[in-house]
Amino acid sequence: MKLRVRKGGGNYYTYEVTLPKKLVEALGWREGMKLAAEIHVAGNTKGILIRPSIKE
Repeated sequence: MKLRVRKGGGNYYTYEVTLPKKLVEALGWREGMKLAAEIHVAGNTKGILIRPSIKE
């Protein structure tokens, strides 16, 4: 996996996380799927939960 930083206009930055193809295929994710991200903290460890977004 890789974290990339892209500078936008002004002082704005975009961060992108690249995931391996095998991982994405194992999760059954497809191009264009909307994903939701949540931050989880357990002690000194921080992580991100990424899951398909619930359609409303």
